[in-house]
Amino acid sequence: MAFTTGHVHAIMALGGQNPSQHWATFDVSMAQAHKGQATRFITTIWNYHSVKNEQNKRVPTVVAICKDVSSGSFWCCMSRPTPSTTRTIWVTHWNRPELACGNRIPVIGVLKDVYTGRCSLEHVFEVGRMLFSASGDALWMELIPTRESPQQTRPIDIRALVVDDESVRFLFNVEADLQQAVQQSSRLSRAERLERLTAAPRFPARLSSST
Repeated sequence: MAFTTGHVHAIMALGGQNPSQHWATFDVSMAQAHKGQATRFITTIWNYHSVKNEQNKRVPTVVAICKDVSSGSFWCCMSRPTPSTTRTIWVTHWNRPELACGNRIPVIGVLKDVYTGRCSLEHVFEVGRMLFSASGDALWMELIPTRESPQQTRPIDIRALVVDDESVRFLFNVEADLQQAVQQSSRLSRAERLERLTAAPRFPARLSSST
């Protein structure tokens, strides 16, 4: 397996903007993506889950790409950031797929090696379904190989792990829309926020009812 490409070059080779220190990016700037102008979202897919040791080095734990025992489909799991986390990259890596899903932007994944930190352009995936875990603390993404299939996988029963329900997908989109609105508002100047508040609809000063 050829992990020979740095993640910046791999993401840009697949049509993404320069992600800098992040693991994923759109094909346009974030400002344009928030306006719905992106046409693709490219993310790295680790081959192993890992933890960082005292030297800030990644220590592999379990194989990250899973294979459903019933359908043979491939999946990977991304954990929701904890409320107390200070890892901004983790938060960004969660928010950007949410934005892509909420705006129905195609998602592309490229395999990244935990040992070298490099990517394999031989292992590129289209992301199909994106489903919440039953507990709501993780997002499962279906990986559809466009080139070579992953060689290292672990078995799962995806139906026992996720909630595949239209109402849950609706709530996912609502949450993504709210995140987008909050982030857009945070970039406005004080004068722009005051202007929007002035123009916003208001409740009448007095309410009356009749029976």
